[in-house]
Amino acid sequence: IEYNSKFDAILTYPPTYGENMSNLGKLNKKRGFKGVYSEMIGGGETGFDFTQQYLTEACSHRYDIRLVTVLCLAKEHIVPAIIILQSHGRSVDLIELIAGTRTRYLIIGEEKK
Repeated sequence: IEYNSKFDAILTYPPTYGENMSNLGKLNKKRGFKGVYSEMIGGGETGFDFTQQYLTEACSHRYDIRLVTVLCLAKEHIVPAIIILQSHGRSVDLIELIAGTRTRYLIIGEEKK
């Protein structure tokens, strides 16, 4: 990707678990989860490190991206993600997506005109 490239939107469904995977055994038993460790760990204690880096880089002036979005599993990641987007001058929308018994949160940071 070239410097100063322009994009309408980017979306990520980031790894969401922290470095301490003590709850992984429960996930395996409860939902038959078969994820690969390196694809599940978002970094840090809460798993937010990957998302934080993604949002910071996506909002940088290196790329011109109109919509920066992230699909969050963890409710505790919503406020920090919104703060990052707003600190980069973006307006933010939050969409709650319910699929069966699971809730996901789509956070959309739009570049202000």
